[in-house]
Amino acid sequence: KDASFFYSKKDMLPYREHIDKTVNQLMLFDKRARKRKWRQNANIKKSRKREQVDTTTVSALEQIVLQDIRKVCAYVRAYEQEFLEDFRKCSVKESARLQSAAKSELKKAESRLSEIEKIIVKLYEEKVCGRIPEERFELLAKNYETEQAELKQKTEALKASLIAAKETDSSLAKFISLVRSYTEVKELTPEILNSFIDKIYIGKPERIDGKRVQEVKIVYKLIGAVNIPQ
Repeated sequence: KDASFFYSKKDMLPYREHIDKTVNQLMLFDKRARKRKWRQNANIKKSRKREQVDTTTVSALEQIVLQDIRKVCAYVRAYEQEFLEDFRKCSVKESARLQSAAKSELKKAESRLSEIEKIIVKLYEEKVCGRIPEERFELLAKNYETEQAELKQKTEALKASLIAAKETDSSLAKFISLVRSYTEVKELTPEILNSFIDKIYIGKPERIDGKRVQEVKIVYKLIGAVNIPQ
């Protein structure tokens, strides 16, 4: 709307055009401010909706993990001997597969470490003889030393996995002892989560028969993933 209806006195006529323009600008500014406010409120609503969805997803995941822990614990208590036998059968095959892969990776890593040691020694010889510029030497040495450090970490991890693969019976005994220490799992507390769960893998969302589904794989400490008979 025009702001001219605010004025009627003759002595205001010389300033009327300027005042009308100023008031109209203020009205426009107020209109834009209201629009910004509306957008801010809309964004807040969207943010709250996202938080609600995320919270629902976390809550659903907590229930899945809790139910799985209860199911595993109940089965181990009721069928301890069967659980031990089944796990040993599966773990022997899996352990053999993992050990074979780990040994192959370890052999490659140790071979590469030996090569890098020789390359670094050669680089220092080239530097001393003045056959390689200082900047070039520092760049190459840094790259090889970084790779060397990474390979050393990898070999240590592979050696640890080989040792762990041989400790099946010890891990089983510890897990059963852990199950016995909890007579009932009423809720998923941080203590229970940290005691039982090693990793949780969540697959990509998929549509099956019009429903949104996601695969959840739970890996337990000491024994890995567990498939309980229905």
